[in-house]
Amino acid sequence: MDWTQAGSLFGLEIGVGVLAATLALARAPLGPFFFRLLGGTAAAAVAAGALLPLAAGERGLATPVAAGAGLAVLSCAALAARLPSGGRALALAAALAGALLALGAAVSHAFLAGAGGLDRGRLEDPVARLLLILAPVVSGGVVGSVAVSMVLGHWYLIVPTLPLAFLRRMNGFAAGALFGRLALSGGIVLAFAATLREDGLFRPMGLFHLGTRAAVGIAVPLVFAGLVAGTLRHGNTRSATGILYASSILVLIGEAVGLSLWGTSGLPL
Repeated sequence: MDWTQAGSLFGLEIGVGVLAATLALARAPLGPFFFRLLGGTAAAAVAAGALLPLAAGERGLATPVAAGAGLAVLSCAALAARLPSGGRALALAAALAGALLALGAAVSHAFLAGAGGLDRGRLEDPVARLLLILAPVVSGGVVGSVAVSMVLGHWYLIVPTLPLAFLRRMNGFAAGALFGRLALSGGIVLAFAATLREDGLFRPMGLFHLGTRAAVGIAVPLVFAGLVAGTLRHGNTRSATGILYASSILVLIGEAVGLSLWGTSGLPL
């Protein structure tokens, strides 16, 4: 996997995750600016994910990704209007569908291109194939839910009367995505153990990178999600926001390491 593929996947994963998390808050009384900010962030990430292959001249990848990204960006642009909560939810759902289409095309291209030297014959098992397809989507959910939770935590400084239920919901969403990503990574390691052994991932340096990805990008943020839940039981949104800020940085680092492992092993670990 070259830097173009990695950058494209990273941007599309962020866009999918931010849109999914924002959609979960579509009916919350957060004000139009909140949704414009997150919609604009997601649109920028998806657009970057679509433009990178185009700039690199990868026409086969650029066309399907651009189609999904175009739908996502146009739908996010609708958030600039003062939409009712139902219309906002519809725009976010359409944007998420477009971003998922773009991410699906990018993931399919990565596997068909044999990223990391992965043999196509190893993708015959439908369960293994499902794990490989779901992993990047859930990775986006991890990054997006933690980042949106952090932004939402800051919103309690602007709207102090905002019910804590919204931040609890987003923290639960983030914890669920982290557990899901942990399960998918474990499933991929078990399903492709022979391949990973041949590629040297179970040697000291490979285990160091895999351990860094698991600890920094998943395990520590899971612990932080528990700490956030504890602080929210005491109504302390400022401490929760600080923890979420640290968690946002960790999941971004973890996903960057995960993409590096994808490039070397051919598997979205």
